[in-house]
Amino acid sequence: TVAFAHAAGAWSDDGFSLKSSEKITSHKISLSGGGWEYDFPEISAERLPEGKKNRIVLTKPYMKADEIRRLAKAAGCHVYSEDEGMVIYGDNRFMGLFNKYPGGEVRLKEVGDYRDEISGEIFKNTDVIPLPEKEKSARLIIKI
Repeated sequence: TVAFAHAAGAWSDDGFSLKSSEKITSHKISLSGGGWEYDFPEISAERLPEGKKNRIVLTKPYMKADEIRRLAKAAGCHVYSEDEGMVIYGDNRFMGLFNKYPGGEVRLKEVGDYRDEISGEIFKNTDVIPLPEKEKSARLIIKI
């Protein structure tokens, strides 16, 4: 599943406009109600199948991390971390893990052997990578 988060056309010179967003994104967009933490209309877009994956377009102009996490879970996506202040970058070769607060962990999609290229630590036969117990730390994880 891929989620695109943007608010293309949601706010224009003429004010708030769903029609403008629909034109720019080519998705049917509608207002739906409740469940969000700030005063802006909740906007949802239809899920469009794209091969074997789903493509979801989020047109809310600002989403808190918890909102994105809940949406990802609802869409059946793997959530790597529940930790506040965690930033994860990666692709099919590596994962860069950056935590603002001490500790925490990242849950990978599969059990395997992994190495942190920064510290040299090796994590064997696991799908959980613990983060260092210090503020603003990082790991660069590769599967070995």
